[in-house]
Amino acid sequence: MGGMNRAGLVVGLMLLDGTVYPAPADRATAGNLQSIQYRVPGFGIFGSSSGESRSVNFPSSQSPAPLKILLVVLRVCRCDDGVMVAMSRHTALKVGFAVPPILLFSFAFHTLLRTPCLGVADIYDFWRVMRPAGIEHIEALVKPGRFVVCTFKTGKAHLASGPSSATLVAWCAKHLSWGLKPGRGLMDLRQMGRLCLSLVVLVFLAGLAARASPILLTLLLYVLVDPGFLLFFNSFYAEATFYIALFGLAVWLERYGDVATWFWEPCGRRWTAVAAGLICLLVLGGASKMQYVLFPALATACICTQLVVNGRRPTVRTVSVAGALVLVSVAAPTLFFVGPAPRFPEANNYHAVFGGITRVASDPEKALRDLGVPRQYWRLPQTDMWSANVAKSHPVHRHLKNLSRRRLLFLYAGDPGAVIKIMAKIEDELATVETDPRGHSVLDARHQGKTTFGVWWQWSRIHAAVYGAWPPIVWAILFFGAGWGGFAVLRNRLDGAKVATLFLALWVPSQLVVIVLGEGLVNLKAHLVGTRLALDFLVVMVGWDVTRTLVGRRIPARATPAAEKKIRGPSRSGFEQVPGSHRCRNSIDSTAE
Repeated sequence: MGGMNRAGLVVGLMLLDGTVYPAPADRATAGNLQSIQYRVPGFGIFGSSSGESRSVNFPSSQSPAPLKILLVVLRVCRCDDGVMVAMSRHTALKVGFAVPPILLFSFAFHTLLRTPCLGVADIYDFWRVMRPAGIEHIEALVKPGRFVVCTFKTGKAHLASGPSSATLVAWCAKHLSWGLKPGRGLMDLRQMGRLCLSLVVLVFLAGLAARASPILLTLLLYVLVDPGFLLFFNSFYAEATFYIALFGLAVWLERYGDVATWFWEPCGRRWTAVAAGLICLLVLGGASKMQYVLFPALATACICTQLVVNGRRPTVRTVSVAGALVLVSVAAPTLFFVGPAPRFPEANNYHAVFGGITRVASDPEKALRDLGVPRQYWRLPQTDMWSANVAKSHPVHRHLKNLSRRRLLFLYAGDPGAVIKIMAKIEDELATVETDPRGHSVLDARHQGKTTFGVWWQWSRIHAAVYGAWPPIVWAILFFGAGWGGFAVLRNRLDGAKVATLFLALWVPSQLVVIVLGEGLVNLKAHLVGTRLALDFLVVMVGWDVTRTLVGRRIPARATPAAEKKIRGPSRSGFEQVPGSHRCRNSIDSTAE
């Protein structure tokens, strides 16, 4: 008989004739099996096990047989949620895996903290986050959208006037100078960048602590530190907080997407922290911007799909966590559509009609007639509201006030030519190196016009080369990702990586629909930045999961019902794994006979 815990401490029972135990003296006594039960759960290394147990006599001198307790520390094995896996002894290999993330984070910190600062220029959009956080421009913008401003003045915050996760992050950054010393009553834009990047580091380290794949984490980080995405951290756009949430959720789903392990199994004692982390990520992403309000709902749907596929009976734990996820899914859209968060119904409705359906419809006049727009307004400019000089007091807004998105969706669905034009426009916007149309540099002697920052090895160059060579590959990737996750659902093999793939494959098209129905084709490139990151994450996740499958390395890191049969039987480390042994706790506190 014997046992083994997560730290690699093995306790075994051996027989040696001709030996006796010493007298118990004044110490308490315990039997042979009690000794194993005492040592395995409570100790991690040989020294602590042998030293701390001196107050107890193990075993009793009255034992009927000359049994001995063998203590062995195996540094080459561990119990990873029920699976005995080999731990590499090659320190050089571990160091090699650590070098790329260190280099990527070093580049990110250097880029966000360099002087003069880099970022994403304001195009009269910063106020949505700045004003509630108590941050204002020092002077009027010069050529909005072209040049970055690094210094702002601070004042009293009014978070309730425009609550969002992006506003909360900006408010926190305002109080964290990070040694930049902007001056009394001032704020440096790089404070925002450093806080956002620190949150990315926290998510990355949490992924490593949760035993997520270092290779996958590094690939996702490589995509995220592309300057086209990274420089949003040095801005007051809501995309900064959404990027953090999307990165964290991709890591979370890959590690804990097979929720049966941490919902039901005894080794899910840390389920509270895991669930709390998920809720924080969903709030951070769903409450960042009106465009992203479906973020919590879609993630909840994918997680609940895994629960249904798993086929376990609901428990109090599952119901409580599922209830919290549903609450967040409802609260996010309520915050923007009913609550005090900033929203712009006049502009959204005008853009959806005159900047959207009328630009691509086969019969624009019929579309306007079906939407209830009077004939005298049919000749309004097919552009954004501000360029068209259509003020909020314009009478057309009375007719667009109750615009039905469902009717607009039916108009698109009944006009294949309009759908093809929209798809072509999306393909063109995605097949570029630049992720956004705004400038990245400050106005100085070297930068007199709009400039964008980039490096030769950034991810978006690969992205642009592939999508530019064959633009329809966008839809092929989405179709394959959805099929890969859907096939796993049908085969009852929906593990963490496939849950993450399914979420990303559904999130990208849902965002495309939200963008077209909400804003039409106005500022399409700017609205696609979040969708573009999700699409790139989908490519990485699908490539990772397919490669792992093709090379045959499908040994599950967490025990799932589908993998239970694979876990039983002789393990690679030579220990016999009996039925039920995959349900390990913080240590295997039961003996294997």
